[in-house]
Amino acid sequence: LPPARQSSAGALTGRGLLLIHGGQSPSDGSVFSDGWALDTTAPQWTWEARPVLAQLGARRDHSAVAVGDDGVLFLFGASLLSPA
Repeated sequence: LPPARQSSAGALTGRGLLLIHGGQSPSDGSVFSDGWALDTTAPQWTWEARPVLAQLGARRDHSAVAVGDDGVLFLFGASLLSPA
């Protein structure tokens, strides 16, 4: 299960996969680089870590947009102290 976060980015693909990345911890202000997926078409919803999304680096206040049936584009945002 993803930890509590704010200022993250997420998008729902055409195939019903919700992908989220990054964000900021509401408790200590640290910026996340992790990614998570939720298959909204599955009978039981379960969050799964997506380690490949960590390659985007830690960022907050960024955007995400679904591209086609399977893709999500994450862009812009900021790291802890500067634009990403």
